[in-house]
Amino acid sequence: MAGFHEDSIAAECMSDGTFDHGSRSLVCVPDKLEEGEECTQNSDCEDNKCVVKNDQFKECWEECPHDPAYECSHIPRWGDCTEDDVCREDEDSCFREDEGRAQCRPSCPKGWDCYGTVNWGDCTKTQECAGTADDFDCYKQDLDYHQCRKNCPKDWACFAEQTTALWGDCTVSQECVEGSECFEENSTSFQCRTGNCPKGWACYEEPPTAKWGDCTETQACADDDFLCYEKMAGEFQCRDSCNNKAWECYVPTATGNYGDCTITRNCVNSEFTCMKKDDTQYKCLKSCPNDAAWDCYLPGKWGDCTTQEACRTDDLTCFQKDSTYSQCRPSCDSKTWACWLEKPAARWGDCTVSRACADETFTCYDIDGSYQCRDKCKNPSWNCYEEPPQTCNHYSWDCPNDSESVSQRWKVECADNPCVESDHATCCVAKVYSKWEHGCTFGEDDNCDEDLMCMQKKDFSTSQCRPYSGKCPSWGWLCEDFEMV
Repeated sequence: MAGFHEDSIAAECMSDGTFDHGSRSLVCVPDKLEEGEECTQNSDCEDNKCVVKNDQFKECWEECPHDPAYECSHIPRWGDCTEDDVCREDEDSCFREDEGRAQCRPSCPKGWDCYGTVNWGDCTKTQECAGTADDFDCYKQDLDYHQCRKNCPKDWACFAEQTTALWGDCTVSQECVEGSECFEENSTSFQCRTGNCPKGWACYEEPPTAKWGDCTETQACADDDFLCYEKMAGEFQCRDSCNNKAWECYVPTATGNYGDCTITRNCVNSEFTCMKKDDTQYKCLKSCPNDAAWDCYLPGKWGDCTTQEACRTDDLTCFQKDSTYSQCRPSCDSKTWACWLEKPAARWGDCTVSRACADETFTCYDIDGSYQCRDKCKNPSWNCYEEPPQTCNHYSWDCPNDSESVSQRWKVECADNPCVESDHATCCVAKVYSKWEHGCTFGEDDNCDEDLMCMQKKDFSTSQCRPYSGKCPSWGWLCEDFEMV
């Protein structure tokens, strides 16, 4: 509800459009409505018009929505419907005169683009029929002529494009009635048939060959356990295996001792292994030759294993010196090698690489960018140093209850006090300041007695509770209002 303020007295809009403000009658200016909100007149809307939605509602819109649900959107007879195809009268349609103009009217005039779309008329341009009968459609005779008809003549293009009946020519439609399929006889002739494609037609495929049959043409076997093996060039047979050495398909399954196993990759004798020399040669051997020319070669003691990352015998390990060199060694006993630094470091040792300590009671601490295994980090200048938790008892400013010199006790809540551990209900009792006591809190929240003020030296070297007579002393002190005299 809009309101009015005058002399700080509020008044509210009344239903009659005036303010109830004593004897005054002031004009009430209601708030403007946003787009889509219900209105009664144009002045109700903010930068919009109040348009008719139906006989019960009006709404604020910049222009009438293009929606048949809005009465304002319906175009009267003879009205221009080029942009909005919504005619007010039920018996009218939006007929197109040309590409730039359409009109709501009961029929299409002769000479307009829409003319002829009535029943039996030319619908080549419109592709639609405007007749009153629902069973008319725009059928294609050829590329140049369409007509509004009840059905498609057999010699028209539209007939061939329909779903084809059983045994009919489906060369154009490529679709058949349910229960039949469009089979290719040749590149220019298709027919709707049931069953399988006739032998001799383009669609025909030989069925898979039976066991032991000639599969030269089919290249497939009916039995899943049989394969189509090549007997000789151009001749195939369905067999369960190819075990005839005279056949083209024959491949030996294993190679004898010291034989070439490049094809079989398998050795007859279990004590032999098919060793790789290179991508073109494998050989059945008991062990890889001690020759770096063989791919299977592994280095021995003190050998370079940078690329293999493996050694010839189990008592050797490929230890890394750095990112460019590794060596087969019994152990990593060189303290400058990467393999040494990657191990958990001993007490007080460098753990920059391993970040781990052999002694579980020690921790790898960041000293100054380098790391060391230590039992604790106690140097405040080190990166790893953390201030230890402090209790109130660490501070000399705890106040004893029986002190006769105490003029006031100032209790501090935990959130504002450096003490992080205490049994006191208020966390801890802060220092009590009496007259001339040094180290008070300078500023508006000082902690001096009522008759004293916390003053600070102009060189900020110390602060002190001192008597205050309305102005600061003249010998170099600052008061809480920061006035200097």
